Amino acid sequence: MCDNLKAIGYHYNGGFAEYMVVPEDAVRNGCVNKIPGGVSFEEASIAEPLACVINGQSLSRVEVGDTVLILGAGPIGCFHAEFAACTGAGRVILADISPERIKMAQFTGSILVDTSKNDIKKIVAELTGGRMADRVIVAVGIPQPQEQALELVAKRGSVNYFGGLPKEKPFINFNSNLLHYGEFFVTGTHGSNPIHNKIALDLIAAGRVHAKKYITHAFALDNIGKGFEKAEKKEGLKIIIKP
Repeated sequence: MCDNLKAIGYHYNGGFAEYMVVPEDAVRNGCVNKIPGGVSFEEASIAEPLACVINGQSLSRVEVGDTVLILGAGPIGCFHAEFAACTGAGRVILADISPERIKMAQFTGSILVDTSKNDIKKIVAELTGGRMADRVIVAVGIPQPQEQALELVAKRGSVNYFGGLPKEKPFINFNSNLLHYGEFFVTGTHGSNPIHNKIALDLIAAGRVHAKKYITHAFALDNIGKGFEKAEKKEGLKIIIKP
């Protein structure tokens, strides 16, 4: 959240190269971590999105025993599901409108809900005895789940808008009466800080997060175009480029 934020790929040349220069500021500020023993470069490459998830759940105040509902079963949603389980959530519900995404998310061990066939509000109510979810995390960047999340959160719970909306359409219909009477909290997450990245690497090294299961495709650097093509089509979970 630094007012003078500088990022690799924006203010410095990015990582889609055989070699890259690490800025002095990054080393000084603790942004460079040694990869733990037993963790491959491929596994370590997914630490950054996991670090953002760790930051998000800290902001969401996920606590032991909570019911955590995640809307969106892409790679970020799966990270949220696994990390919530790591930190002691009593029940983790992972929902998506895509049956293919739900199938790929089975490794998370969550309660999976295909919202193309099921009413998520009804299912959450049944699972929680009408209390609804203590923490709702919206892991997709589309308006409808952000609006729906306000109806799925428990009183004095929290909603996290983890997925950002397009800049040209950043507005949603927000029922402020639900917030007023439910006394819940709404926050957002867009990044992480260096300590979150170190924790992410430690979780991967300990096998608490199944890093290899996120890597569904790998391409050589000279074939990077195919990697972007698959990413744009939302095929698989994480696509890596190997220099």
